[in-house]
Amino acid sequence: MDQTGVHKKFIFNDQIDGNWLHSLYEDDYPYILEVFTGSLDSLKEELRVFSGAFESNDPAQLKQSIHKIKPLLGFAGMLHHQEMAGRFENACANTKNTSNLTMQYIEMVDLINNARSILQEEVKRLNAFIA
Repeated sequence: MDQTGVHKKFIFNDQIDGNWLHSLYEDDYPYILEVFTGSLDSLKEELRVFSGAFESNDPAQLKQSIHKIKPLLGFAGMLHHQEMAGRFENACANTKNTSNLTMQYIEMVDLINNARSILQEEVKRLNAFIA
């Protein structure tokens, strides 16, 4: 059978903007896999810093941490997640006390954990797709 012109296209989770990823990485799925894996590692580490900053009532550190998380979400095509991180970053800049951010913080932790779950699943799926 002639496979000429047949091109496998990976369909990303609907919370990932596949067009955005294509604009950044084209169809370089091994590289996208590296980006997702690196983002997962960084999110895991930065989530500890993020939580520690909230618990120690340090809005400046909280802002700095979410500022590091925000582009990780964008590089992975999670533009809604990135936008929400930007909003939280702005909220951190406008407060002197993390207790003022409790509800937003809880929502942000949930969103980051959601992003991690999605990326973990996409890593599995991409590995199978590339194999």
